[in-house]
Amino acid sequence: MTCRPVSVSLAVMFAWLLCCAVSGCGRDAAIAEAEAKCDKVKIGMTAAEVEAILGPGGEETSDPNLLGVQKVVEKEGNLPASTKWKKWKVPGKGERVYIGVAFDGDKVVSKAKVNFDE
Repeated sequence: MTCRPVSVSLAVMFAWLLCCAVSGCGRDAAIAEAEAKCDKVKIGMTAAEVEAILGPGGEETSDPNLLGVQKVVEKEGNLPASTKWKKWKVPGKGERVYIGVAFDGDKVVSKAKVNFDE
């Protein structure tokens, strides 16, 4: 009897676990990259700082998903009435998957990942 098949099996399992840890375990690469970028956006950042992370030109939006986020946050008293939302689409994911960032003037006051689980 040899231990070789068991050690090979363990090596394969370890390699698979390592790949999962590095790649997000099957998570779509575009979504994983967008999540990482969104996590870098912080409350109080300027629009220029956000564009340095997410890319230039997020489009202004009145998307119902973001307005729903705004209503929830407004109930907590955290968003001013002058809040404007911009969205950055996730490449290759169409119109429905994007990062939404709320600005009051030039400062970030909120952010949201929209439809990332699709």
